[in-house]
Amino acid sequence: MKILSRVRLKWVAYALELLLVCIVQYTPNLLPTFLGVKPLLLSVFAISIAMFEGETSAMWFGCAAGILMDVMSTSVFGFNTIMLMVVCYFCGALVIFLMRNNIVSAMVLGVCGLIVIEVMRWLFFYVLWGDAKMWYYLYAVMLPQVVYSAVIMPIAFYFNRSIAAHLSEEE
Repeated sequence: MKILSRVRLKWVAYALELLLVCIVQYTPNLLPTFLGVKPLLLSVFAISIAMFEGETSAMWFGCAAGILMDVMSTSVFGFNTIMLMVVCYFCGALVIFLMRNNIVSAMVLGVCGLIVIEVMRWLFFYVLWGDAKMWYYLYAVMLPQVVYSAVIMPIAFYFNRSIAAHLSEEE
């Protein structure tokens, strides 16, 4: 019974973490801007949670983070949810079956996941609509946003590693 409560406590801690990160990300003038953009904190923290959970749990935490992003944004509802579900599922599966769970793999998976999300956003919202400023958005908004978010990845990794270590199933 104690193991079950520790697992639930870990998932509650992850959920509260995502809510707190959502509040921090979407509070105006709270985070400093880098080249006019703010980091994608929810994506970074969802990817780092995915590294410490199985692929199914990672997918559901990606879904939760995506829903929070979709509720707070003005773009098409469901895009962030689908993208974060897929990226978090693959990050969780890669850590379980292929990669070691360390800071190097966190940086690789974080940057690759952010690039996939941003390139898909660019394709669906700018290229398919034939926006005249699509290349400007690619190099002046997306690239700095990915770089700024990647700088936050070690903080998210070590924070979630401490949650996973302190609230794991083993005694």
